[in-house]
Amino acid sequence: MLKKILLELEKRNSLNDLMFEGINIDDEKLIITYDNNTKYLDTKNYVINNINGIKTFSLFKRKKYNSEKFSDSNPLIYALKGLKGWKINKKDKEQIYNDAKLIIDKINLPKIDSIIKVPSSNVLVRELQNLIIDKIKPKYVLEDCLVKRTIDEIIDEMDFSTFTKQDSRKWNVAIKKMRKDGIYFQSKYMDKELLKKMEIILYKESINYFYEIFDKNILIIDDVLSSGKSISDCSKIIKDSYSPKNIYQLTLFSKVN
Repeated sequence: MLKKILLELEKRNSLNDLMFEGINIDDEKLIITYDNNTKYLDTKNYVINNINGIKTFSLFKRKKYNSEKFSDSNPLIYALKGLKGWKINKKDKEQIYNDAKLIIDKINLPKIDSIIKVPSSNVLVRELQNLIIDKIKPKYVLEDCLVKRTIDEIIDEMDFSTFTKQDSRKWNVAIKKMRKDGIYFQSKYMDKELLKKMEIILYKESINYFYEIFDKNILIIDDVLSSGKSISDCSKIIKDSYSPKNIYQLTLFSKVN
């Protein structure tokens, strides 16, 4: 009898019935629908983090949900990026950006002179960047200031003598996945602890924009704040190369809290 009750409770609390990260999940059809009234995603108030000394604004605050299946990477991000077969319909996607626009109006940013786009092939990132640009209307929009570094560029400078056997195994698995995805080094495939150990820079300067950046207020935009590695690398390059007056960072989704 007890077993029957437990099975029924498990059935009622399947992923299809749970709210996670502001979405309803259909994990059989890999389709999600957006819900802006859930305890797992704050869509009403932005959050501020200090990432390596830089003030970082995130429009939506992600809250922790204990699930080995989804972890930090979650179906909402998958669907918005078109990854792993997950989908979100156009209406729900538009609602996410409508909510984002409302939150942007609440952020107390100083006058931004230049917006720097984090290099990305993902539609999510490009749409977020364009949304912010339309709302802030900076004097300069720099699309080709930075570029991603290739897998081979990273490999050429690596010191593998510090790697353990486990490190080497993780590295080889990640590199194999990256090469299937293209020529660029993708930190999303790399073990987080190993990535910290390597201390590599994921981006490099492409075109010089001294006039547009020196002694000016700069905003750098990315999609999701996970480890903070991607956006921090971009900010470091800009700071070291151009000495801006201030650097601010903005993401659509915050770290998981």
